[in-house]
Amino acid sequence: MIQKLWCRGTDWDEPISSDLKEEWQVFQKELPLIQHVKIPRWINTHNTRQSVELHGFGDASEKAYGEVVFIRVLDNAENNHIHILISKTKVAPLKTVSLPRLELCEALLLTSLLNYTKEVLDVSNAKVYAWSASMITLAWIKAQPFKWTTFVSNRVAEIQQSTNCDIWKHIPTAHKPADLAYSGVSPSALGTQDLCWIGPLFLREKWQFEIPVQPSTLDTESERKRNNAKIIRAIAFCYRYKWNCLAKRRKTLRISGELNPDELQVAALLVHKAVQRLMFTAELSELENKNTIPKFLLSLNAFIDSNGLLRVGGRLEDTLLSHNQQLKIILKPNYHFSELVMRDAHNKTLHGGNQQIAAFIRMTYWITRPKQHHQQQQQQPLNTTRT
Repeated sequence: MIQKLWCRGTDWDEPISSDLKEEWQVFQKELPLIQHVKIPRWINTHNTRQSVELHGFGDASEKAYGEVVFIRVLDNAENNHIHILISKTKVAPLKTVSLPRLELCEALLLTSLLNYTKEVLDVSNAKVYAWSASMITLAWIKAQPFKWTTFVSNRVAEIQQSTNCDIWKHIPTAHKPADLAYSGVSPSALGTQDLCWIGPLFLREKWQFEIPVQPSTLDTESERKRNNAKIIRAIAFCYRYKWNCLAKRRKTLRISGELNPDELQVAALLVHKAVQRLMFTAELSELENKNTIPKFLLSLNAFIDSNGLLRVGGRLEDTLLSHNQQLKIILKPNYHFSELVMRDAHNKTLHGGNQQIAAFIRMTYWITRPKQHHQQQQQQPLNTTRT
């Protein structure tokens, strides 16, 4: 509520708006009901206890993020006793921050909360579990910090220094007890929230409740999408699979082993045609119908070749250059495939300048207005190889 007043620019001596006034009056009226909420001081820990576990849960939204820690005690009769120990919330900053980053901040706060609880209770042998509903956060935590941006890297490094990565587990959204920490609940309803006081149901059972997260999932997926050559190879394998499925009907031999140049050429043709159909839907239709075409294609003497690709025409066709260098494939910027092409050129020229990158790209492609995109690629981290 204070943040809402701050965002609206209300001074200390100004009357608040009617909607906030009504919200405050409702809260003020229900606040005395807090006295009916009772929290037991004994958490069933004694000399005959069998095992003690600490379970931390966190969650975040664009408004706030919060954490809660439960203790789970299993006695000699194999009865579970779950109690809430501590909870903490923070209001999200006024500056817009993406939800994955807020969830990472929540994970960092949960780390400090778990360490504090473990130290205060003096339960060094207790098993500790940290639960998060964010797969992105879990992938960040379980990977090396240097792979991420500065914001993510600093917080991941701090989390890894304070906790073991193995304690971080995934929990579905429906079982998150930390929702109330950021979404809020009225005083009248607070005492009836079982999820808040004794945690999710699976804590009271003999459970094995975990969705495994591969540490390199996010990074591998990112690198795969950042390499156009791998996309072409993936299409080539799909094309081979189709060929082998039809081999018996066609009475031809099945193909195995490494991809051959013909397969890669066919796959590249399929990829380029699909990409151009997405980029130049209207322009290709105009060219096929021999209607008026845009000026930027007219200035390139653009034409559709026998394979259905849109290429740059001109006098280079009479030179001894390769076919792609003579008749370059036309691409538009601001498309994912074009960004992959420029990223590949950026890496292969070892962080080259605009002219060097443009020259490398134009050995095969002609990307319209690429200069600003080269500058963006120069700001990206460069993949290097030790020799």
